[in-house]
Amino acid sequence: MGLFKTTIVYEGTVGLQFDDGKLTAIQPPGKYRQFGHRRQIFFLATTRTPGSIQASALTKDGAQVQYSASFWLSVRDPQLALDGGWIDLNSVVQGYSTVAAPNYSTATTYLTQAIDHVISAMSFEELMTSESDWTDGVEMKMQTLIAPTGMGFDSLLISKPQPTGSIRTAYADLLKSQLEAKSAMERARNEAALNRSLLNTARLMKEHPGLMELRLLMQSQKPRINFVMSGSGSNAAPTSDISQEG
Repeated sequence: MGLFKTTIVYEGTVGLQFDDGKLTAIQPPGKYRQFGHRRQIFFLATTRTPGSIQASALTKDGAQVQYSASFWLSVRDPQLALDGGWIDLNSVVQGYSTVAAPNYSTATTYLTQAIDHVISAMSFEELMTSESDWTDGVEMKMQTLIAPTGMGFDSLLISKPQPTGSIRTAYADLLKSQLEAKSAMERARNEAALNRSLLNTARLMKEHPGLMELRLLMQSQKPRINFVMSGSGSNAAPTSDISQEG
């Protein structure tokens, strides 16, 4: 058995070279000849990989809400990421390769901290009714936390937080009452518009009596259309006769 072996590091990965348990080199994509039985190479993907969490947070006024979030994680500086504990070196063997992976528990811890930081600064009402994208604040906080670690974090999507427990029931009742109030206001607005129209019509009729006569005349002169079938069997065809009523 030879002392040399060939290692290929493919695009989108780097090779983490360990000698006697210590990181001695980070190999970019390429083909390498390795020497020694005590050397181990971990292949680490540097391309983006997805992650997700489900958690809860408290608003400024103590309301608990639940949310879910998804994101993409990538390795930008393998040395920094490894030193910061972002790389999981548990030996996962795929074929003849030993694969290292980003530590998603660390990523989710950072993300939970970032979301808690933003939600805890908002009241429950602000969180539920805010028209601005408050998740921008989460992403900015996350970038601040993760920037020194050698990791990349992007494409964050957070579901709209939902209240839990008794707050959920109370919020549902609030939404129902708001919808009912809005519906009642719309009905009142339509009734007011109808009354204004009738009032304007009555005023015009009073000021111009001739309008009533004109309207009655127009109604009495509506055209009447009579359809008559001529011929018989398959040769039957409809003809029409238009006349004025009155």
